[in-house]
Amino acid sequence: MQKLFSVVLVFVAALTCGLIANAVLVSAPDEEPFAQLVEPNGRVVRIGAPELVTPTRAYGMYEASFEHLVLQFADQSLHLYNPKTKKVVKLVQQQGLEFVGYVPKGNTCYYTDSSETLYAGFLGDQTLRKVAQVPVGVDTDDYVVTMGESNEIWLRTYGKNKPTYRLVNGNWTQAEYKATAAEEPDPGVYVVFAPEYEGQSNRDKGQVLQISFNEDAPGEVITTGVTEAEITPDGKFLFFQSQGHMFVCKVSILTGAEAKAALVLDAKKEAMISAKNVSVGLLLYAGDNDEMVPGQDQFEAILPYLKDAQMMKNFVYTYSGPLDLSKLEKPAETEIGYVLGPGGRAVAYADGHVKWFPDQQVKPPAGILAGGEGVLSAGHG
Repeated sequence: MQKLFSVVLVFVAALTCGLIANAVLVSAPDEEPFAQLVEPNGRVVRIGAPELVTPTRAYGMYEASFEHLVLQFADQSLHLYNPKTKKVVKLVQQQGLEFVGYVPKGNTCYYTDSSETLYAGFLGDQTLRKVAQVPVGVDTDDYVVTMGESNEIWLRTYGKNKPTYRLVNGNWTQAEYKATAAEEPDPGVYVVFAPEYEGQSNRDKGQVLQISFNEDAPGEVITTGVTEAEITPDGKFLFFQSQGHMFVCKVSILTGAEAKAALVLDAKKEAMISAKNVSVGLLLYAGDNDEMVPGQDQFEAILPYLKDAQMMKNFVYTYSGPLDLSKLEKPAETEIGYVLGPGGRAVAYADGHVKWFPDQQVKPPAGILAGGEGVLSAGHG
């Protein structure tokens, strides 16, 4: 019995470390799930596991754009973070200069001074060059620098009926700028904050971060203790600040057939996990009862051995062999039950492993284990 109990502990460890980590596909098959939001019309938003942007405590987000995040540290220094390369580069810090923007296409940062002069410098290079004087009447807080398709520089001003400027031979000329869908997309996913407890209103204390398809309605909870958060305009990354540190999560927005396939895969994995938990619970029960398992009419006796009682709800207990498991000659080939899933079933065996059988595949008789994909064994998640 001691040997059986030790083996069961291996099953439990494999379940905890392997299965749960891969229970839901998020962004990539090998990434640990973090959160998921499903829209009634079938769109699925998946949030990957958070990664620490920098070990240095960040004062706040200065700017979040398509492919980068500008962080401001406690000493007021600015650093640019690229979530794809995971590199953090300190921006130019010169007295009287204010950071305006970063253009990834030209790997160039732009700054202005009190005289409204526009300066530029390559990322990571502390040397700046004067680009041009900002047009009279344009406030530095009222525009963003953009690199056009032909590498021309634009000042895109905010507000209705405000002019947009293009830099030609060192001089600004008014021109109509037509932003492309790639520059200003709307992912249709919004950050929503909620107090961590009733009556809390001070955002600096941290709030519950949610994502939603409606910016005025609560959605799926991501995490707590968040003071600042933003989804990049292209919907590929989520940045949030918690306890003085900045984190980034990959975001995957799935639609159509892609979303349907992902949800089917999730349901299949949930069936596999439920069957696995029940099979482990049954072995734990046997370990405490001289290797005896309950009969068909007493199956609920294993409930105290399950991580989640709901996992037993859809489990069909089919075991009809000897109640004394020590008398089983081929436990790895003896079915104890199954959980139905989309297009098939997750079959559990007396040794604790679980295997997926598609509907079109005829399930073999007891004692004969047919080949097929999708196996959850004691030592593999």
